[in-house]
Amino acid sequence: MIYLHFLAGLGVLVLAWTNYLAIKRTIAPNRIIRISKTTAILSVLQILLGFPAYAMMMGLFDVSLGTAVNILHLIVALAIISQASSTASAYDMWEEKEFITK
Repeated sequence: MIYLHFLAGLGVLVLAWTNYLAIKRTIAPNRIIRISKTTAILSVLQILLGFPAYAMMMGLFDVSLGTAVNILHLIVALAIISQASSTASAYDMWEEKEFITK
């Protein structure tokens, strides 16, 4: 199960960076591009937090430190989800020209 979790995290990392690079090539507003970039950076942080969490599960870290890392891992995961949904909504609104006032 741990390795499946690692593969899912790797998939999120690849998707976040692919999405950022694709949006960066458009003429989307800078705010959408910055949100997408933040999501990609958070995905790298998430992978980096995963290594100490894995080491804790293998008994190489103190449990109290591991708990803090796991909580931070969860917080970053929730931030990635919210940033990705925000990017999707904002890009869709921009594409449909909903930002333009008449």
